[in-house]
Amino acid sequence: MASNSEPKRSFSADPTMGLISNPQPVCPSCGREYHDAWELDLDDGEESEIQCARCDATFFVVAHISTTYSTSETPWGRR
Repeated sequence: MASNSEPKRSFSADPTMGLISNPQPVCPSCGREYHDAWELDLDDGEESEIQCARCDATFFVVAHISTTYSTSETPWGRR
């Protein structure tokens, strides 16, 4: 994590590295996928700096959350 004397860096991902819009965060140094990303508890647009459990590199994660809905007719049909 950045110390108080260091300016906070803003998120910037290279689109050619495949690190944008993934279903889970991916360490840009070693490629470890974080399948338990819900534990980061981020809201849409929130950013967090984390340390990779595999290679110890620190990197930024930004949450992009979308909601979808599914519908179906009721068993009794139209009213």
